[in-house]
Amino acid sequence: MPLFWTQKSKSAKVSLKDSLLTEQAFDSHITSLVQQYGLVVFLNLLSKEKPPEQVLSTRLDDLFSKFAYQRCKKCHYDFHYQTQGDNFANLDTLIEKVKHNLLNTFGFWIENQTL
Repeated sequence: MPLFWTQKSKSAKVSLKDSLLTEQAFDSHITSLVQQYGLVVFLNLLSKEKPPEQVLSTRLDDLFSKFAYQRCKKCHYDFHYQTQGDNFANLDTLIEKVKHNLLNTFGFWIENQTL
């Protein structure tokens, strides 16, 4: 995650660091990925409701809004909520969210294919 932040323990409060430095690093990181790969799908697996993940998700949303990248799509998917109780079948909803971007980038999609 291209943010500067600290956290003392898993349940402790998140402290965001130098805003200007974070913005510069974030922009440089995303710009570099777009130059290297063309289209980038940025997948945020953090919760937007549970602290301390909420602080990081909000900051990422703010940065994406500020820079408005044309070739970088963001997608939010609360991994722990969606897969609670080892319900990994819910990952299909994630695939549906990113499938359109993958089709536009690669021009094809293969489902239920065994190699």
